[in-house]
Amino acid sequence: MQEKLTLGIDVSKQTLDVYVKPCNVHFKLSNDAVGFKNLKREIKSLASENILIVMEHTGYYSLRLEKFLTLNGVSFCKIPALEIKRSLGVIRGKNDRIDARRIAEYGWLRRETLAADAVSDDDIGQLRSLLNFRSKLVADRSGYMTRLKEMIATGAATPHDLQSNCQRQIITVLTQSIRKVEAEIQALIKSNLSLQRNYQLLKSIKGVGMIVAAYMIGFTENF
Repeated sequence: MQEKLTLGIDVSKQTLDVYVKPCNVHFKLSNDAVGFKNLKREIKSLASENILIVMEHTGYYSLRLEKFLTLNGVSFCKIPALEIKRSLGVIRGKNDRIDARRIAEYGWLRRETLAADAVSDDDIGQLRSLLNFRSKLVADRSGYMTRLKEMIATGAATPHDLQSNCQRQIITVLTQSIRKVEAEIQALIKSNLSLQRNYQLLKSIKGVGMIVAAYMIGFTENF
């Protein structure tokens, strides 16, 4: 039986740092289509079909890489950064190569128990993206609302001066955007029978509203 190879990838906005265990090889690639093709070539050069890629959750930075790996049938799993940090204890120094090695060592130590992530369908991915975008809009609106309240309370602004009026306009636009995103979330769920069925079941639970139900579907990948 072939020994499993573990590739730890430290993903940043522009680059991918890859560290391979147990052969302790490191290489750096661009986080784009050219880099992905080079990664595929490097994987082939390892002459092993028993490969698992391990990376931290990095949000949008790893999205294109995940799609590429899925299309090419390469297994991968994403691990919370805090879990990796806690599991390995204190490590001196920090750069992209060290981070990639740290991720690879985490995966190598657990190579018999780590399982590849299930492939999400496009609707789940879109739902999660919409939920993340809504969270950003809500956070931005809360920031403006808090700032406006504090400025008026401390006398830094009057209720109807330029600063107050501008911030109210921004709050209004953000509120409208949040409503549009929520409508898009509902439309997406309604268009998928499987999502809609679980959504309705969740909504039937007392205290579970639209956003909570959507989050539970999105981040459990529809259970």
